Amino acid sequence: QKRFPEKEQNLLQAAAAGAAGNIGRALALLDTAKPSKAAADAKALMQALTGGQRYECIRILASYEKDSETLSQTLSLLRERFAGLCVAGYRGEAPADQPARQILPAQAVQAAKVIDEAAGNLARNVRIPLLCACMVEEIIAAFG
Repeated sequence: QKRFPEKEQNLLQAAAAGAAGNIGRALALLDTAKPSKAAADAKALMQALTGGQRYECIRILASYEKDSETLSQTLSLLRERFAGLCVAGYRGEAPADQPARQILPAQAVQAAKVIDEAAGNLARNVRIPLLCACMVEEIIAAFG
């Protein structure tokens, strides 16, 4: 944030997530539209998932069918959002990202675990449409 005060915090986080710890790659990503798309999609996905909107989730994720790199970045940001909900829930604070409906910290942890598994499967070249559909169903089922 200090080196790039003109960049928004969510763009910096998205670039860092997409680069998987590689600083040079993160800097290169900052000059593309991918970090902002990943951040916007992660926010929209959290709202759709917590609202039980399966088809909206699938619509958002369909744009990643041929872009596993940006999907990985989006999943990382989505996992961070659910982890933030969990931490806020345990601290008794209002979450930074207000979900579409209230979810318990345990549900947020379960969602983060499902997203982590999906990211691992993505790295193993599981077909993206299948991976996304399964992830969405597991998360919505976890919310009961």
